[in-house]
Amino acid sequence: MPLTKLAPNHGVWELRLAADLSRNGVYLLEVYDKSAMTQGGPFPLRFPTGAYALQWLESLIIPGSRTPADDDEALADLGESFIEARGSSEVWGLICNALFHSDHQGPFLESPWWYGSAPPVVDQHPLTSAVHLGAREFCQLFTDLTSAQVVGIRRQIGDDDLDDEEIALEWWIDGAFVDRMPPHLGHGRQFKISNFDSLYLDSLVTLLVRDLAFPDVAEWLLTAPPDREVHMGETSIGFREMLGRLINELNVDLSDLDADPAVVSSALWLSGKVGLPAMSMLDNLVSLLLAQASGRDRPSGS
Repeated sequence: MPLTKLAPNHGVWELRLAADLSRNGVYLLEVYDKSAMTQGGPFPLRFPTGAYALQWLESLIIPGSRTPADDDEALADLGESFIEARGSSEVWGLICNALFHSDHQGPFLESPWWYGSAPPVVDQHPLTSAVHLGAREFCQLFTDLTSAQVVGIRRQIGDDDLDDEEIALEWWIDGAFVDRMPPHLGHGRQFKISNFDSLYLDSLVTLLVRDLAFPDVAEWLLTAPPDREVHMGETSIGFREMLGRLINELNVDLSDLDADPAVVSSALWLSGKVGLPAMSMLDNLVSLLLAQASGRDRPSGS
């Protein structure tokens, strides 16, 4: 089964749009980040004609990147096969997030990002099934889209029979959840909002307190079951490279019996010899990010 919830990298993504021949007026959008080996979609879109679909796409892509460039050829390819273009992650990240959260007829994508031969789908929308099943609490991580820094944590609480407006929202401020939203999370800034298992709260609060970035390539960890054993071969190249860079930057002697446990554990996992529970991997990652930040803050020569 394809590993899901792998976040793409920032930069330029490849886009593909095609008419759904089985449903009149429906078009399917697919998005590819080749650098992270992940893809998003297909996301269903509805347009009255192919010309409207073409105009919508043209307004959001990098100018001159559409193939074919000729409008008549593009309309023909849109109905018979597909058209391709390139777009900025700053634009299409928001679009993909909105399309994944949108309400439509199932089956639903299990995750906005995935890799493999076929997208994983579920019968219920993955973002509402937890409430319908009676879950009372889940948390969300807010990261700044520009810096990727963790800037807020929100908790949603409510019984499965409550309407959306009756679900309580609480924000993590100065060591506790309170019912007021921090001013810096108000209007005017753009955030990536990611759901995460509440068992990960302690580790992620550390990143919030230190104002550190959470790597996009590690976003899949947030919704992985904490006790699920993860093996190196299941994860993206981008995630493995990021972890390797962190270990190399810390320059720890792995043969030293007193070496940093998080470094040793992560290096052993990267060797492919062991698997680790997702919670241990997240704890290790946060420890490495803290060590990296401490090294940068330390005066040179000390």
